[in-house]
Amino acid sequence: MEKYSIIIVLTFILGSIVFFSSSIINYTRSPFTPGFGLFPTLNSTDRDKAELIKLTLERAIVDKEIPGYESIKDERKIVVSTENIRKELVPRIKGLKLIVLNADEIQDKADREGGFSYFRFRRLNLQNSENAVVELWIVYTVSKDSDFAHVGGMGGGGFTLFYKKVSGRWEGEVAYIMIP
Repeated sequence: MEKYSIIIVLTFILGSIVFFSSSIINYTRSPFTPGFGLFPTLNSTDRDKAELIKLTLERAIVDKEIPGYESIKDERKIVVSTENIRKELVPRIKGLKLIVLNADEIQDKADREGGFSYFRFRRLNLQNSENAVVELWIVYTVSKDSDFAHVGGMGGGGFTLFYKKVSGRWEGEVAYIMIP
């Protein structure tokens, strides 16, 4: 009798582990929980936004197409603001360290280290599943103690890209270049 009790208890424990494990995996893979859990997932809109962010940053940083790029001090450590985008959508770009910060973190960094330029998405609009508009700026920020603190973030240049999905891939053309 004791032998059967142990088998029943072990079967119950093993079954519970399998049940809870599969529940967690299925929950984290759910499209209703993007970016949450052990296996982060993105819905199709988030995947498109992440791809547009990557393509735009590659054109701005790797290809150096954005006006004002020369204001970036350390090309290996690029600060990207979370304004108008979500942090988890910013991709990794080979050879670069993208430091993704919110507005308060950017100001704290400027207060500690002095002024610097960073990238800020002013607009990221998916107009439909095949068309999008992305506007990216380089903004210069200063410490609160700076003589220019009353000015706030100063522009370093930017561009607007119009993207169209062709054969399942986003292709973009620079539509406007903004120079402060």
